[in-house]
Amino acid sequence: MAIDYQGLSEEIRARADIVEVVSDYVELRRAGANYKGLCPFHTEKTPSFMVTPHKQIFHCFGCSTGGDVISFVMKKEHLSYVEALQLLAQRCGIKFNFNPQRSRSLDAAGAAGTAGAATDATESRAVHLKVLNTARGFFIEMLKKSPVAQQYLKSRGLTPEIAGHFSLGFAPEGWDNLYRYLRRQGFADGDIKAAALLYQKDNSTYDVFRNRVIFPITDIHGQTIAFGGRVINSDAQPKYLNSAETAMFKKKLTLFGLYPAREEIVKSGYAIIVEGYLDVIVCAQYGFANVCAPLGTALTQEQVRILRRYTRQVCVVFDGDDAGIKAAKRALAIICKNGLEARAMLLPPKDDPDSFLRARGSDAFRQMVLKSQGVVDFFLTAGGHGMDNIRELYACISEIEDTVLRGSLITELSNKASISEGVLMQDLRKGKPSGPPQPAQKSPLLPKRSEEETLLNLCLCFPDGLRIVKERLSLDSLSNVLVRRVFDALIRAEVEASFESLAGFFTEQEMACISGLMIEPEIDRDNIDKNIEDYIKSIKRHVLEKTLGEINVRLGKANLETDSDEILQLQMQQIQLRKQISKL
Repeated sequence: MAIDYQGLSEEIRARADIVEVVSDYVELRRAGANYKGLCPFHTEKTPSFMVTPHKQIFHCFGCSTGGDVISFVMKKEHLSYVEALQLLAQRCGIKFNFNPQRSRSLDAAGAAGTAGAATDATESRAVHLKVLNTARGFFIEMLKKSPVAQQYLKSRGLTPEIAGHFSLGFAPEGWDNLYRYLRRQGFADGDIKAAALLYQKDNSTYDVFRNRVIFPITDIHGQTIAFGGRVINSDAQPKYLNSAETAMFKKKLTLFGLYPAREEIVKSGYAIIVEGYLDVIVCAQYGFANVCAPLGTALTQEQVRILRRYTRQVCVVFDGDDAGIKAAKRALAIICKNGLEARAMLLPPKDDPDSFLRARGSDAFRQMVLKSQGVVDFFLTAGGHGMDNIRELYACISEIEDTVLRGSLITELSNKASISEGVLMQDLRKGKPSGPPQPAQKSPLLPKRSEEETLLNLCLCFPDGLRIVKERLSLDSLSNVLVRRVFDALIRAEVEASFESLAGFFTEQEMACISGLMIEPEIDRDNIDKNIEDYIKSIKRHVLEKTLGEINVRLGKANLETDSDEILQLQMQQIQLRKQISKL
């Protein structure tokens, strides 16, 4: 059955709150009827990125990038049109049967008039996903044929069922087993290399993964985008190996195990963060399905923002040595900074979730989770000394943008450390860099526009004003071609003043400009009609003054040529124009 992409996109736009979606990537603050923040598409110090929830659009006045919730996800996640629909449909709870192998044709059909035809990058992505999916199948088959690898998993306490759940595999010994298999499946060297599955040296080709247990790494759609490998020979190095980063795979944007954990994270109300693949898998085997892990790096802001799509509470798990305590504090600070409630759980020294669960079982682990400490308790009691701990915690709190969360933690710190809340708040304000005033921060709210652009801005945000333009202004008097074309679409073609409706009439580049004119201005809503009338009068006046200027030039020329008939005619026109101007 064919998918109604037009209907699906309309339903997504209706149900996906663009402020919530953008907030996964950008710290937004209310600015009148809009929200503003630092643009995620270019580097800036002063916020010029605006979101208008009423219109469900965004626009950056710094780099001129703009669009709706679908185009935002496409740009930010580097997804095709159909992939962005799939992500948003999943977020909104809309059932959508996505087939990545058909994405090229569906992108061309579904994105027509909104996102353009499928790009070469999208085609390459589809091929690389197919390469990776084929490689995953190869690794799974190799695990079935390797008693040694199976014995290794058994020695780690993993059952065949949990291995199947996470699609674990095995890369056999030999220099190019996977490479030769993929070539037999018809894949080109360039595509295999782009998927980070081989490397070349001295005119020879080698598999990246050899004699390792394989952990497929998936994106939030469940598609394999990379692999992790763990040696089964304790003497081999490195012990763990991840795929090199590619266009699809960025460590800072990926959490191992998140795809299978999402539903349980939502259901339980919190996520547990551990350190490695095996920790995630063992936790799942023991009944903790809301667990995921960074990929050999510290927890990143980007990963926390991804988690924020599913939960507002995160518990990090580390062992109880000094390194574990420091890592936990860094993680808690990042989680809090992004507005989530953070908790920490320390295991006995030299233990990790894998060893702890196998030795003590799920009940003991569950009790540890229940007894996990909040940010204030953890910073005050874990490692260090009294005042040093307070200073660390204070530094953590000072970075939190969410005023409610920051205030709550300040109150808790005041109560537990016996420090006046007023003193803490006063010191917190002192700690904020003041510096000279920066009037430039106002510019995104009041971008410099021509009168014609401002008139269109008012009519796009308050469409009732179009009747005044229709009655009192000739569109031919507009000098800005794009503004005139938009008004023509709104008035003559009666196109709805929405991003998705206008997108069918204008190019992507033109829509990026139009989105900036859809950002709601800070204006007294009781005087909208009067503002529109004033701008119409001003535009008319400029047209008349321009015409009068041309008459004056012609009159001066006629005087030189002593053409009395021409002079008389021009003087009459001059009088009429001045009367019209005076009436405005």
